[in-house]
Amino acid sequence: MRTAAKKQTLACHFCRDRKIGCTRPDPDDPDQTCNQCARRNRRCEYPTTSRRGQHARRRTSKKYNVPTFITPSLTF
Repeated sequence: MRTAAKKQTLACHFCRDRKIGCTRPDPDDPDQTCNQCARRNRRCEYPTTSRRGQHARRRTSKKYNVPTFITPSLTF
């Protein structure tokens, strides 16, 4: 059985921020700029690691057992 090399499918930072399609060029191409960055004359940078599954957790207040960014209302 033959295993193919895994293709990097991560979008560049610009395309990821704008949530637009990123067509990453072939690895053999010396210019690694995607089509979106090339049209806008931007520097195209790709993430080195995947951020899948890395979500920020909300901290809860021990005293009130509510997220810390919500302040309990004590006025009636």
